[in-house]
Amino acid sequence: MVVKVRRKMLIKNNIIFIVSLLFFVILTTSFNYETSVQKLDEVTEFDIENGNFEILKNKKINPNQLISKKDYQNIIINIRDFMLENHIFFDELNRKDFRKKCDKLIKANVQHNIIDTQLDCRLLLTSLKQGHVGIDDIFFTKILPIYIEKIDSKYYILACERENKELLGNEILEINDIKIDKVINVLQKYIYGENKNFSEYITCRFINCYDLLLREGMASGNKVKLKLNNNGRIIQKNIEIIDNKSILLSDIKVYDKYFTIKDNTELQKNINEIYNEILYPLNSIYDYEKLYYIERKKDSLVIRYNSCSENDKYDIEKFANQISNFMYSYKPKNIIIDLRINGGGNNALYLGILKKIKFYQMIHSNTSIKLLIGQSTYSSGGDAANLTIKKLNNVEIIGKGSGFPVNRTSGNYKLCYVGGIYSFIKYCQDIYEFDYGIIDVFKHNYKNYNYSENMMTPDFYAEQSFSDYMIGNDPAMNYALRDER
Repeated sequence: MVVKVRRKMLIKNNIIFIVSLLFFVILTTSFNYETSVQKLDEVTEFDIENGNFEILKNKKINPNQLISKKDYQNIIINIRDFMLENHIFFDELNRKDFRKKCDKLIKANVQHNIIDTQLDCRLLLTSLKQGHVGIDDIFFTKILPIYIEKIDSKYYILACERENKELLGNEILEINDIKIDKVINVLQKYIYGENKNFSEYITCRFINCYDLLLREGMASGNKVKLKLNNNGRIIQKNIEIIDNKSILLSDIKVYDKYFTIKDNTELQKNINEIYNEILYPLNSIYDYEKLYYIERKKDSLVIRYNSCSENDKYDIEKFANQISNFMYSYKPKNIIIDLRINGGGNNALYLGILKKIKFYQMIHSNTSIKLLIGQSTYSSGGDAANLTIKKLNNVEIIGKGSGFPVNRTSGNYKLCYVGGIYSFIKYCQDIYEFDYGIIDVFKHNYKNYNYSENMMTPDFYAEQSFSDYMIGNDPAMNYALRDER
């Protein structure tokens, strides 16, 4: 009887031990993304972003190399678990949708290579529509050797190979019998951004990534057929696709941590060599080499605030003092703040400029503020636009619909590294809500907010035509400088 009891107790203890062991294994293996998704500390993150690392060696990879189904699933699972644990989502629905999309990819029984996997991960992250969240780089295995830009609702070729220089300045109508608007619309899903304006602007830059056209079934083989409008004459042109001979990666070491990153310098050099024919306007309306500068036009002060950043040559405090000295010396009737090519940076830098303008306007209450915005006004550039209309009086907005949102956005992004796709992912830990209810409603009437499209809209819409672009005519600035007597 004693033996039977002891045997029962032994069996019971063994069961308890096995269950406990299984429970321990589950606890220690769930969310175990560290093997393939590495979280970076702030120092390492800063060093990588600023190039402060020791280059060990360069190596090439084949982005068409196949990966096993298990490896593919692990990459998606680890990204899913990492984002759900570390990234801040807009809401619970946002989290659920993200998980569903991840789980759908995990269950798919499809063979993948490195580039397919990277693009799948890119789609997952851009589907969040949380602005800065995503993968910046795309692997290029094949290059469509044209650069296009949207000007006044049409798309024009502004750079190409020397042997195709007759394409420069042509309006592009179709790619492989598909209307260019549809091509851009399909490719937009690979580009992050809170609204269509910004993602459309960036998509034009990625039209040369032929891999995307192949993936979406809009191209095949090594030739592309273009339908063009050449000064009213419709022509067809076939151009050859260029193979990007290798994807060059750099092994780097930061404080005993090892990562592998794409060598963007090498890729950009390759692309620059392809675009050896570039269409430059006769006159440019911006000095792109300068972060910010001022101009005197008629009785107006023009502030070209092209970037929310500083460096050894550009100091924001000195610039704010320069603005102040100009205002009190010349007493401009209008202050024109041009943010059209400001893609962001440090949003705190603009406060010093805003303070100087506000003090001046308190003394000279009839001073008008003209705020110029556009499709590429984004991130901290958008913060500057929002602060301008909230803090200053007599503000008129001129230009195009903004690239920045007016609802909410993610910010203060951080980096993690995904080894299986050789890519850094930007994720965020802060959400910025634009609570317009706290602003004086008598001054702030919301007429410039398009909530459904999530963008700021101008009081007066002004955009360059292609002929304006070529001669350097600036309709938005012309309207800002108009005689209002």
